[in-house]
Amino acid sequence: TVHFYLIIFVYFYFNIYNGTGRTLLHYVKFVGDTILFASENDPAYINGFYEHGEYPFCLSAMYPEAGTPYGFGIISICRDPQLYIDTLDGLMLDYVYKVANPRFWVKKDAGINSQDFLDWSVPLVEVVGDIDEEKVRQISVQSLGTAIQNLRQMKVDELKETSSNRDFSQGGTSGGITSGAAIATLQEAGNKTSRDMLKGLYRGYVGVVHLTIELIRQFYDEVRTFRITGGNGTYNFIGYSNAGIKEQSQMAANGEQYYRRPIFDIDVKAQKSNPFSKMSQNETAVNLYNMGIFNPDNAQMALGMIEIMDFEGKEKIKEYIQEGQTLQNINMQLQQQLLQLNGIIANLTGQDLSNVQGVTEPLGDTPTNQGQQQAAGSAANPIMTAKNGAANNALNSYGKQLVERGKV
Repeated sequence: TVHFYLIIFVYFYFNIYNGTGRTLLHYVKFVGDTILFASENDPAYINGFYEHGEYPFCLSAMYPEAGTPYGFGIISICRDPQLYIDTLDGLMLDYVYKVANPRFWVKKDAGINSQDFLDWSVPLVEVVGDIDEEKVRQISVQSLGTAIQNLRQMKVDELKETSSNRDFSQGGTSGGITSGAAIATLQEAGNKTSRDMLKGLYRGYVGVVHLTIELIRQFYDEVRTFRITGGNGTYNFIGYSNAGIKEQSQMAANGEQYYRRPIFDIDVKAQKSNPFSKMSQNETAVNLYNMGIFNPDNAQMALGMIEIMDFEGKEKIKEYIQEGQTLQNINMQLQQQLLQLNGIIANLTGQDLSNVQGVTEPLGDTPTNQGQQQAAGSAANPIMTAKNGAANNALNSYGKQLVERGKV
């Protein structure tokens, strides 16, 4: 005989309030009536199992139930209308079957061979005596009417509205709409439910990140190294610990003890929290181009406008505008250097080169000219030079930190 035993471990989190007004989160693990672990009984967890005092999970319900931490999903919303539609479909198919297979009233003394009468492969059916409607009469079935059909169509429309699965979401149109832009607009408008669902998930994601920050406050006792990336592709290594954000005990003037908890001055949000279509993104790019955003002369005003806008790809556009502004400044500097070179050549040769806009022939291989060419070459791509220099500095700084740690 083989015996199977089912052991259920229960993990339970609960809040308690201590005498100082703090909310403490404790954790207990038990099986049946046996307690395996209780943080409330452990002196190491005098400030709670997690010092942030919040439950270590985030509940994200698609359709929340009032007064409860849970909810229901799209299947629960669409189940009842779909059941009604299936029931009506079954009734309509049953009606079609009855109409396609007629039945007859036949008197017992009609003198008809029943087997031949029911067999459609027999071309002749023998009868005894006369046949009229008094002896054989078809059982009439009432018309289905339009009420059931209209009710079914109403239920189908209800299901489409509830699930946001309208015709134009699948590429279909109605009302004579043939414009591609109009269809795309209707499809984007039909994604409201999807956007709401994603926003709910992103809110849960933000909650998880905040819990992670609180865990950093509690457990990051040692310095950890992070690589921080910049907007222009640069990065830097920094050392970080919880020394500046750890909760600190303070004593008031009247002798009462209170706790000071620094907060993060940051805004946690998902990188791509707004679903968008390619067509709307392309229209945004065309509008920005028509407004002269990418003109280097308007770089300062363009950066100010882009800063207060909110759309996907914002950082890339800012980087592109800044690069265009930098290249324009470099071009102006090179033009000034060219004018200075023309002045030097004019003094040496006695020729007036003030109207020369460019140099079509090499100036020679003299040391002065070689130095000027090298200077021009180094200024040709200062963006890459700055990026490489910042990356090297960051790596060198991080390498020095590793060496120092290795000495300890």
